[in-house]
Amino acid sequence: MTKEFASVLNRSISAHRLSLEPLVAAHADFLFCSLCDERIYRWIDAGGPKDLNQLRTKWKRKESRLSPGGDEVWLNWAIRLGKEGSYIGQLDACLDSPSRATNVGFVFFPEYWGHGYATESLLAVKAVLVENGISFMRATVATQNIASGRVLEKVGFIPGNLVTDEIDTREFILTMPKGHNQQPNKAMHRTP
Repeated sequence: MTKEFASVLNRSISAHRLSLEPLVAAHADFLFCSLCDERIYRWIDAGGPKDLNQLRTKWKRKESRLSPGGDEVWLNWAIRLGKEGSYIGQLDACLDSPSRATNVGFVFFPEYWGHGYATESLLAVKAVLVENGISFMRATVATQNIASGRVLEKVGFIPGNLVTDEIDTREFILTMPKGHNQQPNKAMHRTP
C-alpha cells in the first residue's frame, strides 16, 4: 500500500453536523483532557492516556498513515462539531489490505453520547472507504457495550463471532457486495 492511497482515505471529511480531521500530534492538546475521562473506558480494556507528551508522540508516529513495513494503513480522525466547534471524539481504522479495514473503532466524550454523532461520523467514513474500494470492515465491541453495538448495526455492520478474552467482545462485520459503488483505483493500491 502506498502513502498516496493512505492520504486519499485519511482526508478531511464533512458530515451533516460534523467535521472529521485527519488526526495529527497537535490534536493531543485539544483531546487529551477529555480522553482522560474514566467513563469512556468502561468497556475498553486499554485505559486513557497518561501523559500529554506521550500522546503527542504516539499520534506523531501515525501521521505517516503507513506502518513502518508499509503493510498497514492507519486511518485516524479527530471529530468536531461543525468546522470550528468543540472536539467531541475520534474514529480510527486499520487497513491490512487495499480492500479490508480492521479494527474500526470510535471514542466519543460522554457529554456527546446519545446524539447520533457516532453514527453520523461512522457513516461518513464508511462512504469514503467504500468509494475507494474497501469492501470489508471489522469492528469489535465489548458485549456489554450495547450502545456501540447499535451504532455499528445502524451503519450496516452485522454482529458476528463472540471473542472471549480479558473482556468478552463481539465481532461486527460489514461486507460490501462485489461491484459495490466504485471500483478501486488500482494505481493507488500498488505496493513498492
